Amino acid sequence: MQKAPSIPPIGKEAPLVQPEAQGSPKLQSPISRARSRGAAWITRRYAALAGHFGRVLNHRTRHWTRREQKRFLVLFVLVSQAISFSVVFYQLKNPGAPQRATAINMGAPVAPPTDLLPRLTAEDTLYLRLFRARLDSLMATPAGRDTVAAFNRRRPGFIDSVLTLEQQLRP
Repeated sequence: MQKAPSIPPIGKEAPLVQPEAQGSPKLQSPISRARSRGAAWITRRYAALAGHFGRVLNHRTRHWTRREQKRFLVLFVLVSQAISFSVVFYQLKNPGAPQRATAINMGAPVAPPTDLLPRLTAEDTLYLRLFRARLDSLMATPAGRDTVAAFNRRRPGFIDSVLTLEQQLRP
């Protein structure tokens, strides 16, 4: 059996750099290291306990014949089903308090005010068409594509917004 890991005393802490599996260093705080050590200890203890129970059960049932093993399995399944059915029948016989649905008054749906929506004039649509024509001509050449990419880096989402406006204007 392995000895449980100990937490270093204050002032004599382990270094904060702990190598990962790939070999790159990883920064960890002493608290997270203690937690991971504690979790590893619990996992080891759980595995040891499960192994112990497995060995005990194998030791007690190693002399059983095939027929006795099948009888035990059938008995175990029947007992499990009996417990499950008793829980279900108890719930059917003695239902809990009724749960009533209550209506919530939400009020009438409110449409967004139309005075807050942007109003596009004929001049705005003309500017949109000119911008689109300029964008199409820039996309035709490699230097133009670089210009559009630089513009998109400086103002991300602007071209998408213009395209969305165009789609809304088309009937």
